[in-house]
Amino acid sequence: MLIWRCWNVRNSVMMAGERVSVDGSVAFLSRYMVSLLQIRQRGPLDDVKGKHKCGDQEMGAPMGDVLKINVDGDFIVETGAAAVGVVIRNKDGTPLLMACRKVVHCRDAEEIEALACLEGSRMGASWADCSFILESDNASVIEKLKMREWQRSNVAPVTSLVLVNLKIMLKLSQG
Repeated sequence: MLIWRCWNVRNSVMMAGERVSVDGSVAFLSRYMVSLLQIRQRGPLDDVKGKHKCGDQEMGAPMGDVLKINVDGDFIVETGAAAVGVVIRNKDGTPLLMACRKVVHCRDAEEIEALACLEGSRMGASWADCSFILESDNASVIEKLKMREWQRSNVAPVTSLVLVNLKIMLKLSQG
């Protein structure tokens, strides 16, 4: 893992001109190791990042024909750079899909988190016969999704699309 991280940092510095700190690499590797252990043990570990779920099931591996969709967004205020990441796991905790993409235009961290939820819900539509748990580490976006009604916020157009995807997926999984 250390060699892989060194190569990753090298590419970030050489190709993208990014600055990566040693502390950032240590934190990344620690979180990565915890994720790998969680997959290996096929059970939930203590959630050290304070993630919130959009649904009524326990965090960790989903039960039955339920998929867990973890999403995250990254926004750098100084440069305006942004990206989203999605991981979809089955009931055993085995990753079925992992994806990330750069986002060109973004206002703030809340918008990128909402876009990550949208991306995750769109990718979850590939498994029409399953229900899913959508999980994000942004409490304000999750609260907006839990309201399940139109609101007046900067991310309302995005959260509305996520809710439409959720309704479509629920209809597909029932019929």
